[in-house]
Amino acid sequence: MGHIMNIYYCYSCGYRKVFEDYAGIIHQKYPEISVIGANYDPPGLNMYLSRLIGFGKMILIILFDIIITLAKDIERI
Repeated sequence: MGHIMNIYYCYSCGYRKVFEDYAGIIHQKYPEISVIGANYDPPGLNMYLSRLIGFGKMILIILFDIIITLAKDIERI
């Protein structure tokens, strides 16, 4: 069995495709190396903060959409 390379990536950031491309290149050049990828979860409090920030961004997007819709409705009156 050859060497194993572990790569951790942020799945929610869209790095899965980058990982797959990178793993393919490594496998072509060095077929004896096994590349294993996994999702990287930030440790402890950072994980909760990142989820909270993501949730907050979604709320802001929804609120912004509601405000714009209401503003357009007011202009029609």
